[in-house]
Amino acid sequence: MSDNAAGRGTAPPSDRLSVRNTNFSLSGLFSAHSVDGWHASENQGERLRQKYQEQARKAIEEGDFRQAAYIYAHLLGDLWQAARLLEKGKFYHEAAILYQSHLNQPLEAARCYEQGGLLLEAIKIYKEQKKFEKTGDLLMQLSRRESALEYYQLAVEQYLGTRDYLAAARILHEKTADTTAATNILANGWQNDYNGRNCLIRYLEINNQQDKTGLAAKISSIYSEKTPQERYDQFLSIYSTSVNKWTNKPAMSPHK
Repeated sequence: MSDNAAGRGTAPPSDRLSVRNTNFSLSGLFSAHSVDGWHASENQGERLRQKYQEQARKAIEEGDFRQAAYIYAHLLGDLWQAARLLEKGKFYHEAAILYQSHLNQPLEAARCYEQGGLLLEAIKIYKEQKKFEKTGDLLMQLSRRESALEYYQLAVEQYLGTRDYLAAARILHEKTADTTAATNILANGWQNDYNGRNCLIRYLEINNQQDKTGLAAKISSIYSEKTPQERYDQFLSIYSTSVNKWTNKPAMSPHK
């Protein structure tokens, strides 16, 4: 039926299945338990497979996700579907182990650990996979702010390394409350044209929200210091559209 059964031995050939526990078990997944030996043609094997699938569908309809997972893992050799069913049944720990140890899908495992409230296990995987922003998020949930800030900074550096200035600024603004650093990054993104249009729009939005009294000076500064001459017209267009959106009034020139 499946290569996953290899190494467990084979029971004497018969036209009947042996009786066994049909609840999913990680300990029995690759145990030395013998598998059933069958004198079956290809057509008979396919009919048997269809019968297993029908039993699994029935178990799913009845909400018995452990039994459905057993059928897919132990009888059909489909560990991915078994993991999905365990996850659907909220057996997150067992699903995570399948993803991590047998399917080589560590991020799926981390997601299941997180859903199951096993945050330290999830954090360990996210660190190994260099998912620094997610690591910071979970550390914040555990009230480990200082450690979280360290990982958020790593995430900022990671995003800057791929020139994703918007993502780097988002972390600083929304997760570390460092608005100054966020707007500086957005200004540099605009200047170097790394998704420049959206960086400028976000720069204007944040400054309008955080510092209305100093907004005019900041607009004048980014226009004169961070805007290449060949992009003056683009700046004025973005600036005008943004101000109209906030006030429904025409924008004043940043020169003034």
